[in-house]
Amino acid sequence: MMFTGSGEFTRRAFTNNKMDLIQAEGIIDLIHAETEQQHKQALSYFDGKTHQIYQTWTKQLTQYVAHLEAIIDFSEDENLTSDIQSATVKQIEVLKNNIFSHLNDNRKGELIRSGIQLAIVGPPNAGKSSLLNFLANRDAAIVSPFVGTTRDIIEISLDIAGYPVIISDTAGLNEESDDPIEQEGILRARKRFLEAHIKIAMFDANTYPNNTKLTDEIIKLADEHNEKVIKIYNKSDISQLDSNTSGLLISCKTGIGLPEFMNVIEQEIKELFLSNANKVTVVTRERHRQHLQDVVVNLDLALKTTSIELCTERLRTSLHSIGKITGRVDTEQILEVIFRDFCTGK
Repeated sequence: MMFTGSGEFTRRAFTNNKMDLIQAEGIIDLIHAETEQQHKQALSYFDGKTHQIYQTWTKQLTQYVAHLEAIIDFSEDENLTSDIQSATVKQIEVLKNNIFSHLNDNRKGELIRSGIQLAIVGPPNAGKSSLLNFLANRDAAIVSPFVGTTRDIIEISLDIAGYPVIISDTAGLNEESDDPIEQEGILRARKRFLEAHIKIAMFDANTYPNNTKLTDEIIKLADEHNEKVIKIYNKSDISQLDSNTSGLLISCKTGIGLPEFMNVIEQEIKELFLSNANKVTVVTRERHRQHLQDVVVNLDLALKTTSIELCTERLRTSLHSIGKITGRVDTEQILEVIFRDFCTGK
């Protein structure tokens, strides 16, 4: 009897050239997919489009290396040498721009795999934990009338409009606090808010604008980086706040405005992906991005050097980096990392 190791069958398929490493990663993504978009992205590895893009880049680089090596080995005809070198340089520039355009994708693939970060900040007792519980449809966070109930970040993972979203409830931004633990919670809240893809600032409509100094400060920081902040005002059922106030009026207690709030969140999520909706996703992992960034750097250096030998070497290095993504060059060091995440067999 032979026992199978983690990812044994997928590894055999890869070893026998039945799939490349990207497709093998697609299988593990499909196994772990929890939302519609994660499922679609994992299946997209097998429609041949992603494979074709990497294969085309590999063939192009191989061709450019061959051309330059021909110049190095057979350089008697200076006119022919100049023509080939000039044509190759133009092709390298086109390839570099093509790869760079795929890198400039707002990290669409990684976001679908790992989740969109949504953070809720605001003054104490604005109703942040109540909103989290509404979104989770369960009591995920303790709700109390006392200031400082939430001191650390509470996370929940949700499927919103088919996309994976990680929602963070944070400590109230209490400008009057001298409690060192609460102050640490405030620092973590600020950091999470500024790093989030979707930023929500929540206020108590009944007491607004009291105790909003710290919240206003981080909204200003986000504005300085041209990052959108969604403002919502809770407890609108018992407040006299003007309906013309910039933001959404809601009530976590009665449900007023919550359907409209969810529509806004769904629209924000979809807008994260609109700019690259029709482009094939070729970067779904940080390792893909790092290797492709290496390719762009080396292609840029190849274009800047006046030495054909150094240019050729930069192209070989670029080819090597793409091979690390597809699994056809020096893969042993990364294979263990990838296949160890499989369950037995698979």
